[in-house]
Amino acid sequence: MATAPNRRPSLLVNGLPSVQEDGSNSANITPVTTKPSTGLPPPPTTSAPSSASPSRGDAKMNMLRRMRPPPFQYAWTFYHDKHNDTNTYEGRLTVLLENIMTLKSFWEAYNWFPLDALKMKDSVHFFKRGVKPVWEDPRNVRGGAWTFRVPKDKSEQTWKEFLLLAVGEQFADVIQPKDDLCGLSLSIRFNSNLIQIWNRDGTAQATVDGLLNTVLTKISPELRPKEGSYYYKRHSEHAGFSDVLAKANEALLISGKIEEAKIREGEIERQEAEEKAREEEEARKRSRAQTVS
Repeated sequence: MATAPNRRPSLLVNGLPSVQEDGSNSANITPVTTKPSTGLPPPPTTSAPSSASPSRGDAKMNMLRRMRPPPFQYAWTFYHDKHNDTNTYEGRLTVLLENIMTLKSFWEAYNWFPLDALKMKDSVHFFKRGVKPVWEDPRNVRGGAWTFRVPKDKSEQTWKEFLLLAVGEQFADVIQPKDDLCGLSLSIRFNSNLIQIWNRDGTAQATVDGLLNTVLTKISPELRPKEGSYYYKRHSEHAGFSDVLAKANEALLISGKIEEAKIREGEIERQEAEEKAREEEEARKRSRAQTVS
């Protein structure tokens, strides 16, 4: 009896359903060999152009564009932390794929490296563009993370569903003003694996509670974390946080980039304030329009 194809779950993005991915186009992915060695296969690139006639090819592309779901609200980056005792934590990080903004690029990135290729204490991180998965990053330094201990036999499916919640903006409604979802991590351990959800403001209790509630209500029932298998912790509560931050500040001081770091943080705050002002203005316009009508 023929086995059914391994179909990927559909994803709702900006209210539009995606086409399910079944991995059937994986043979068309051309490997790239210019990335540094990470112990994982080379990253995917887009497939070669079609040999169909220009007119038919243009019509097909136009049709596909109309069917294609909109891009993600944010661009994302996959990192690999290949554990060793010689480098610093940040020195071990390798960018696997960046500027992931569509379902196609997401599934290519996800399918590119199997989790069983990760060694003990290795980690993969899926973070918004411009945010590194380190405590000392300006967007993380005041933040924290939920940590979920996941059985190894459920890790792959659980990790996939967490990622889909992130790119599908399922956490967006619980993120409080001046807070943000920074990214997610999967870490390989001996008896079980760890999945983390990082947010920017560790004091935003409404965000912290909302992130957990989203996971508990939207993840598949058979994967739902059990009571006692998860906890929230601010980065500053970790034993090594002060040392990490001191070393990061020392490095910036040596390189003359302290002011650059302050300017970067100020720019982030300014952009967020402008975005909030735009949203409030749009809300006022909608309210005035409803009053007139």
